[in-house]
Amino acid sequence: MKTTFSKFKEPRCAVFGRYDCNQCNAKSKRSGDRCRAPAVSGKSVCRMHGGKSTGPRTPEGKAALAARFLVHGTQTRRLRSLHREYMGEIKQIFRRLKFDL
Repeated sequence: MKTTFSKFKEPRCAVFGRYDCNQCNAKSKRSGDRCRAPAVSGKSVCRMHGGKSTGPRTPEGKAALAARFLVHGTQTRRLRSLHREYMGEIKQIFRRLKFDL
């Protein structure tokens, strides 16, 4: 007996024409209603709310993300520490000039 396979995937469990799957847990800020889209397999949110996002997995990717991470506004921790060092040097120069006059 020859079996034929359709090119469409059979539903996991269809009840009254609906698919049995997890619903996205994301909520709307405006209305407070839950998203109606199906959640990505193995996740609790849909593809539109970050279900497909995996984040950085390699050490290089994680280091690049940490380098780009903003602490406050447009300043990174590295730039803030450099600015602090420069301002310390400028204050020392002004103190020396003040005592030399």
